[in-house]
Amino acid sequence: MSSKVQCFVAYPSDPPSRAESVELAIGEIKDGGVVDIVGWKSTSVGGRIIISAICDQIRDCQLFAADVTGLNPNVLFELGYAISLEHFSFSYIPRKHSLNHA
Repeated sequence: MSSKVQCFVAYPSDPPSRAESVELAIGEIKDGGVVDIVGWKSTSVGGRIIISAICDQIRDCQLFAADVTGLNPNVLFELGYAISLEHFSFSYIPRKHSLNHA
């Protein structure tokens, strides 16, 4: 059994550029060797419905992160599931920036 913290990351597949950014971040964090981190794309479904495999991954992790930028319903479900399991959760919600402060 790994002594590293197990982390699952939920993020939408659309837009593809956002998904790619999250996947690159997962790779960089994994390369750091402190956290064993996976995203939903690396979840092995083995003939099961993907949500079942994702829920297994969430149940087995200690840390859950979610990109809720676009309020994707699948990501929101996964976040709610992680919260119901009382996992430590981190959600990324960017603020809208405005140059007009008037």
